[in-house]
Amino acid sequence: QPNESYTMSKNVIQINLNNYDYFKKNDFVYHSKMIEEKYGMVRDEMIQIIDINLDFLFTLDYNDIKKLKEKDLAWLLYVFVCKDEKLREKIYGNDKMMKRVGEKLKEMTGKYDDKLFYNPEEFRNKAIYNKGFDEGIKSEKKEIVKSMIHKYLIEDIIEITHLTKEEIETLQKEINSEKK
Repeated sequence: QPNESYTMSKNVIQINLNNYDYFKKNDFVYHSKMIEEKYGMVRDEMIQIIDINLDFLFTLDYNDIKKLKEKDLAWLLYVFVCKDEKLREKIYGNDKMMKRVGEKLKEMTGKYDDKLFYNPEEFRNKAIYNKGFDEGIKSEKKEIVKSMIHKYLIEDIIEITHLTKEEIETLQKEINSEKK
C-alpha cells in the first residue's frame, strides 16, 4: 500500500558465476546494488547482484589455495577451474562434498555426445536434409521469380519475394541465356 514499508517483501539476490572479469578490476567477487545514477544513492537494499569472477581463480596456484581456510569461497569454487584430478584430490583431501563435486565434474566433462537426449547422427542427417530443403525453397523461389519477370515490375518482385535487385537481374540474365 502507498507509504507502507516493504516489510513483507523479500530480498532479491542474483548470483552470477562468470568466466570473465565483469568490471575488469582483477577482483574475485563484486557486490552491486541498485543506485540512483545522478546522486549515487542506493535505491534499495533489497536488490543485490553478486558477480563471482571464476577467471580470477586461474591466477591462484596450489600454494595459494592451500593457504585458504576450508569452505572459503575461493577454496570451494577452485574445483571448477582445476582440470587436474590429482591436484583436486590433493587440495580437497577427504572432504566428502568436494569429492562428490569432483566426481560430478568428471561425469559432466566426459564425452559430450553421450550427454545428448537425441541421436547425434540422426540430428546431423536432419540438418543436412534441412540444408537441402532450404536450397529447394530457394530454387523454387527462383522459378517463381522467372515466371514473374515478364508480368511484373522489378520493384514489385522485390517487394513480394524479398530478393535483391541484383538477384533478380541475375535471374533475368539466366532466362535470356536459356532462350539463346
